[in-house]
Amino acid sequence: MQHTVRSVAPPDDSGPVALPEPPRSLRQRLRALPRWVQLVYVSAVVAVAVAVRVYLLESSYVVERSMESTLHDGDRLLIYKPAYHSRTPRRGDIALIESGDDYFVKRIIAVGGDEIAIFGPQVFVNGQAISEPYAEPEGETVLKPTRIPAGEVWVMGDNRALSEDSRDWGAIPVTALRGRVVLRYWPPGKFGVVD
Repeated sequence: MQHTVRSVAPPDDSGPVALPEPPRSLRQRLRALPRWVQLVYVSAVVAVAVAVRVYLLESSYVVERSMESTLHDGDRLLIYKPAYHSRTPRRGDIALIESGDDYFVKRIIAVGGDEIAIFGPQVFVNGQAISEPYAEPEGETVLKPTRIPAGEVWVMGDNRALSEDSRDWGAIPVTALRGRVVLRYWPPGKFGVVD
C-alpha cells in the first residue's frame, strides 16, 4: 500500500519532514481494491454470516408466558445451536425445543436415567427435593416416581400454572432440543446471560 507524503518545513529549517497521510476509512480502503477482491471479500463475509446462522447461533423470541418470571412475552433470545452436540443436556438448562413446526422454550428438570416425581408444588429428582427459586409453583400436580429413559429429558416451564410441558407430553427426546438459550438481547434493559 502506498502512502501520500506531504512536506512540512520544521521550525529549525533543517529540511522538510515527511508526514504520513491520515488513515482512510474501511470503506475507502475497500473501494481502492480491485473489483474481484471486493467481491471475494463480500462473499466471504456473507458465507461466514450464513455459517454462523445455520450452524452456531439462532435468534428466537418468546411468545408465551410459560417461562415467567425468567423470560417474558416479547423477549428476544440467542440460541447456541451446537450445545447438545458437544455435551449432554444438564438439569437447569433452558432449551429451545422443536416439535414439528412449533418451538417452545422450557427448562430441563431431569435427564436420562433420572427419576422424577412431583407432589403438589415440590419436584423431586432422584428422591431429592430440588430448589427452584426461578419457578412459580402450581400446587395441583401429582406425578408418581417416573424414570426418564436414556436419550430423553423432562422439561417444564417456570410458570407452572401456565405451562404445557412434560407433565402433559411426557419426556422428550434429546434430538428435539434445537439448542440452549444463552442470551437475552431484547429488551435492552434486560440484556444478559439467561440461566
